Amino acid sequence: MRIIDLTMPVAPHWRFPVALEQVQSHERGDIFQASKLTLSVHGFTHVDAPRHCVPGGPTIEAVPLETVCGQAKVLDLSHAGPNHAIGPDELAAAGEVQAGDLILLRSAWERRTDYTTRDFWLQAPYLTREAAEWLAERRPRAIGFDFPQDYVIRELVNRQPALDEFPTHALLLARGVILIEYLVNLSAIPGPTTLFMAAPLKVPGSDGGPARAVAIEL
Repeated sequence: MRIIDLTMPVAPHWRFPVALEQVQSHERGDIFQASKLTLSVHGFTHVDAPRHCVPGGPTIEAVPLETVCGQAKVLDLSHAGPNHAIGPDELAAAGEVQAGDLILLRSAWERRTDYTTRDFWLQAPYLTREAAEWLAERRPRAIGFDFPQDYVIRELVNRQPALDEFPTHALLLARGVILIEYLVNLSAIPGPTTLFMAAPLKVPGSDGGPARAVAIEL
């Protein structure tokens, strides 16, 4: 068995505030070292629950683990360069998507641009609204991305856009399609399918949850 880590490290980042504080330490004479972590549930590798965009929608503890774990199809979009708008024809050419599928969209963007830099977020490929509609029509159960999939995500540093400017969020979460965001290392998956897991922290009432995502090659 080979385990492939697909998780973005939780570390100081220009886009995601994160604080790791030692509240107890051996150096201060405490018998335990204990740390407190403060971060957004939508930073780094995480799972979006429908509540993120849908008023009254299910929160993260209500998302069955079977939704974000299981056999996944990997659609290769690694041809997509900087600021490339990925349309439905490209998705269709990359592979079949059927109702109930767990889909991973692989751009391999982090192999060309360091995800700790602004260029990763501000010049990434993205899905068009037509591509999001194409996916929504096919109703997979969950979709994972290794790139900031809505163009407007790059504008969050300067303004708060309207929901309809986020096509994958507005169209997919509203139909119960769970989003798994900011995966890395999808290029290490050797084939078109893999056993995949992205279990979010079980935080009742939360609109999302940080996740440790892995692929398992048997």
